Amino acid sequence: MNLRPFADTVKRNSLTLGALMALSMGCPLHAAAIVWDTPVTISGSDDVSTNGTQVFGRNIAVAYPGATAMVNGANFGYNNSNWAITFADTATSTAAGFAPITVGGPDGSNYAAILNNSRFGSGAAAITFTLGNLTLGQQYELQFWVNDYRGFPNDRTETISATGGGNTNVNTPTLSFLDSNGPVHGQWVIGVWTADTTSLTFSVQGNETSQYNALQVRAIPEAGAAVLGAFGVLALLRRRRI
Repeated sequence: MNLRPFADTVKRNSLTLGALMALSMGCPLHAAAIVWDTPVTISGSDDVSTNGTQVFGRNIAVAYPGATAMVNGANFGYNNSNWAITFADTATSTAAGFAPITVGGPDGSNYAAILNNSRFGSGAAAITFTLGNLTLGQQYELQFWVNDYRGFPNDRTETISATGGGNTNVNTPTLSFLDSNGPVHGQWVIGVWTADTTSLTFSVQGNETSQYNALQVRAIPEAGAAVLGAFGVLALLRRRRI
């Protein structure tokens, strides 16, 4: 009796299962690491991510209770008590009425409105942010905006990174939000992480001043779900062979 075909099938399935298990087990090992994308220059309302489900939104321009600002289907209400996620920052002041900006897209006017004011720290002191009431094991996406369209004869930048609580960064991108010699007067960046604690602390550190204009948090499909789906497909294939 030739057992080689059977042995080869077992070997192939074992390798596939091993790879899937390694992928599945690999996710929690990097759960506290935030993967930051490359900053993108503000252009239009389509900048606003629609991945997964929005679970938090905030802007500084519409700064009164109950206010909302809808951009690309996302709610950036300043004081929306319906959010399950809690939020705090160490900014010390609010700047109102930046120079008007013009951005494109279907919700361009709303997008410009949420970017028109900011909160900032004392000088170049870092601003620290805390997101609370996160769901353990959930993968999240943080989208963060900073801009200043005033005509100052200097350049302003700030670096964003996770701080404290065992959080780490895959990289620490620098955003440009006032370019005296060019067109870049605001950028946004996205960071993705899987919650292994119920809170996340991150900060921005500016070269002259640290500030922010808006942010949102979205819950996106957990990577482990794809692994479970792959296991299901593999099980189905094995049943078909039998």
